Amino acid sequence: MVKNSPDLAMPPVLVAVTRGGIVESQHRGHVAVLRGDGSVLFTLGNPEQISFFRSAAKPFQAVPLVQSGAADHFGLTDQEIAIACGSHVGDATHLATVESILRKIGLDRSALRCGSAVAAAGSRGGSGENLDFAVRDNCSGKHAGMLAVSQYRNCNPADYLDPAGSVQRGIFEIISCFTEIPSNKVPFAVDGCGAPTFALSLAQMAGMFARIASPGA
Repeated sequence: MVKNSPDLAMPPVLVAVTRGGIVESQHRGHVAVLRGDGSVLFTLGNPEQISFFRSAAKPFQAVPLVQSGAADHFGLTDQEIAIACGSHVGDATHLATVESILRKIGLDRSALRCGSAVAAAGSRGGSGENLDFAVRDNCSGKHAGMLAVSQYRNCNPADYLDPAGSVQRGIFEIISCFTEIPSNKVPFAVDGCGAPTFALSLAQMAGMFARIASPGA
């Protein structure tokens, strides 16, 4: 029998949805809010709960794109940098922005290794066909940014998702800088898009966003 632990404890109710005065559903979770200097502003539940950073890590995964000089070298616009920092829904503007990055770095959509997105009828342009191109995946902007770093460093673009490769090791260094976990000790697994994703506590994640919002704190 597995004993209850902080990680297995029932999280508190954050939201209760009612209908006609009757609770229809409850949504539980943990909350951690930190200041830029690392001090705790507010917590609810277990701030040390470990979770995968998933797409919330995208602004940090995009740091090497700017820090390395790749964004300037390839003349990336603010819009192109922005799409590398977040998810998108695959509309025409998003696709054009991702493909613009790929053209500037001398690659095409075949270089993307983020899987594929299949659109339901009436979504992502409304045509209803199966849009199974990797460029339509909500992570394709992030992947295009990683490929830009790979091209700038003259690496093999086929290796840009390799955890031991130059592109991903640079991202691990960024995670280490924000969390003070040695880069070779950052826990990770493979995300749905094929890129490494990091297993961190909520407090660590909150601290990362607080620091990026208040770099001088």
